[in-house]
Amino acid sequence: MPQPPGMVLRVAGGLIGLALAVWLGLQPLGDWLTPAPALPPLVAAHEDLPADRETALIASFLQGRRWMAETPDQMRRIFRVRIPTLAAPDETLFLWVPQFEQRLQVLTPSGHVLHDSIAGGFRASPIRSTSALVALPPEILLATGGELDLAVDVDLSRIGALGPVYAGPWSALVTPVLLHRLLENAMRPAMLGALLFLALMSVAFAVLRPRDAVYYWLAGTMIPYAAVELGLILAYVPSLSRIDDQVFAVSGVGTLQLIGLLLTFKDRPPPQRLSSALLATYACLVAATFFMSVTVLVQLTLAMILLTSAFMLAFFLTFGTETRPDRGIQDVALFVALIAFLAGILHDLLLKTGIHPQGIYVFRYVSFVLLAGIFAKVITRQSGVADALDQSNEHLRSRLREQERMLTDYHRREAETLKARTAETERQRITADLHDGMAGYLATIVALSEHQTDDTSEISNLAKDALNDLRFVIDATSVSSPDLRQTLAILRERCLQPLEALKIDLDWSMIDLPDDVHLSHEDNLHILRILQEALNNAVRHGKPTAITVTGRRGQGKDGTTRIELTLENRGGLAPARSRVTPGHGTANMAKRAAALGGSVQVTPLDDGASLRLMFPWTPKHRR
Repeated sequence: MPQPPGMVLRVAGGLIGLALAVWLGLQPLGDWLTPAPALPPLVAAHEDLPADRETALIASFLQGRRWMAETPDQMRRIFRVRIPTLAAPDETLFLWVPQFEQRLQVLTPSGHVLHDSIAGGFRASPIRSTSALVALPPEILLATGGELDLAVDVDLSRIGALGPVYAGPWSALVTPVLLHRLLENAMRPAMLGALLFLALMSVAFAVLRPRDAVYYWLAGTMIPYAAVELGLILAYVPSLSRIDDQVFAVSGVGTLQLIGLLLTFKDRPPPQRLSSALLATYACLVAATFFMSVTVLVQLTLAMILLTSAFMLAFFLTFGTETRPDRGIQDVALFVALIAFLAGILHDLLLKTGIHPQGIYVFRYVSFVLLAGIFAKVITRQSGVADALDQSNEHLRSRLREQERMLTDYHRREAETLKARTAETERQRITADLHDGMAGYLATIVALSEHQTDDTSEISNLAKDALNDLRFVIDATSVSSPDLRQTLAILRERCLQPLEALKIDLDWSMIDLPDDVHLSHEDNLHILRILQEALNNAVRHGKPTAITVTGRRGQGKDGTTRIELTLENRGGLAPARSRVTPGHGTANMAKRAAALGGSVQVTPLDDGASLRLMFPWTPKHRR
């Protein structure tokens, strides 16, 4: 089955990158530790050779001053060197050992210790070596004849090493010594602090953003790598130095997490549960290593290195060169970092097996650069997400402002429309009230004036009635806060004098009417028109001697509160049968009562009639 062109190109690019990584890994990066071409390394005049070195696979690759201590007699090797004759006998020389593993002692032939790395607090780990700078005063060299013993101690199943040794004045050694101190004494503690910070930040991100898988993979990657670098502290604590081996033995889980993180960046995120499972596996393996023998621990370390290297190579060949137009620079930078990562692994393996004669373990540095770059990419990614959210928020705020402006314009138009509608309704109401009241009076006045009679008293009375009706309407609608008691008081004031002139007693009682009956102007006018019509009918048709008007709060059959206004006329005539049937005035009153949501009941009496107006009311009704 033919492979897609994209896959073929990616594999080809991965092979080219792999070849470059191998070439870089083969380079002797430790040459910069050499002081100067004019200062050759010292040659051991004598070195005790270990016994059989062929009992383990890795031991067969070790050459020169590197060996694996597989038996107790291989745990210590002594190298005797001879310092050249001094050109200036009074000048202090320095013995420069750029690299050794695991413990170094510098002794005189008589056994006097000039230097011990343990005294300085250093204890080596599988991926950590150090250097030594020993001052050699002239009197020491004169007393020993320039001969010194370099003793290297190593634990069982651990690799010991002693790199090239140099002796010379400080001026010849200053450059490599200071560079080495900068790298080991300044950069490594800074790297440790940075990795711990990145690990804590990654865990915090994973807790705060549980739905984002990239943070789980980031935390799972940072934790094992930070744990390995903690060996820098453990090396100075004798009781904890053993833990360094356990942590390093299973550190390959961090590389598996790294592959998952890189797949997430390639838009192929593995299941988030897999990251948690790998982290749990890491913790279990660390605990299990404390019950393993040294031999099994070494075998586990080798197996972990081979496993993670195989997975990293597979990822590098398949997805290492994959890129997209929108992230081209980032993918190229990641590809270069992966090349350096693989080159660092190869270089350290060659250094550990003695193929590289000297140097420092560079894997921790290239992996730190890769991890820092990945963390920066995650932050950049989140920054991009935050920028996108900010842009979305700004767009939404802009849309919201536009909607608010449109809503404000809509409310303004609605308010103007409502105001116009209210004015039109009020105009129609006033027109209707004028039509019901003044229009009738004026029509009669016009009709009488057309008959050319000399008696104008009737016209004058009608004009007065029309004026009174107009004042009645104005008074009823001019109250700023319509109150039923106040409205009814206007009616009483208007009808009191006419009734007295007709010798009709008016009994007006509103003591049972609630104080807080606030209605609209329109409803108040409906009530006034109903009572006005009832009074006119009583005076015109009933010939009463007394009229009683009362108001109270009642209760309907459905339990609702209502207002009841009653008008009775007595002392006159009972209404004729023709008046009992609803006429135009009664129908008009019923229509207005219906507008109030109530009703009007007219009941004949022996000497008059009774009208009851009832409408529902609550303290908030029609405010």
